[in-house]
Amino acid sequence: MTLYNLFSHRVNMTKTIMDLHDIVLPDAVSFWPPAPFVGLLLVLVVGGLLLLMLRWWLRWQAEAYRREGLSLSVKIETQLTSAAHTTEGLAALGALLKRVALAAFPREAVAPLYGEAWLHFLENTCPDCRFTTGPGRLLSDAAFDPSKAALIRPEEGRQLAALAQTWIRNHRRPSNGDQTA
Repeated sequence: MTLYNLFSHRVNMTKTIMDLHDIVLPDAVSFWPPAPFVGLLLVLVVGGLLLLMLRWWLRWQAEAYRREGLSLSVKIETQLTSAAHTTEGLAALGALLKRVALAAFPREAVAPLYGEAWLHFLENTCPDCRFTTGPGRLLSDAAFDPSKAALIRPEEGRQLAALAQTWIRNHRRPSNGDQTA
């Protein structure tokens, strides 16, 4: 190799190095559009959330009668603890329980009930409630004898209102389908 060849090779090499460009990096990986399975997963998650929200909304709407009944029972409790309005409070509480029961159960099962049958119905639809004994008994006794309503003490009125509120919160349909069980 001659000196000329070496020199010209060096010049060509310098020229070639000078003509090189910087390293070009690829674009960053984008998050959109996702892989097909990610899109499917996103659709399933959003659909599941919408389904849960719809279920919650329907349940909340279905329980509106309970919220209204509890609100009215608090107002009636003040009548039951007042000696002057005990009779009206007892009548109002009985009517409220009947209205709540009619909202939750078939009319044919609830409307004809009164007296002992009504108290048994209330007990059977709420396992924590005792209407045939204790303050719950006042619903039947005072309904047929208004003079007994005047003898109700404020503490008994509070207990009866608390019992009614417990029934409104916790009543359930029997599992065997018998509505009056």
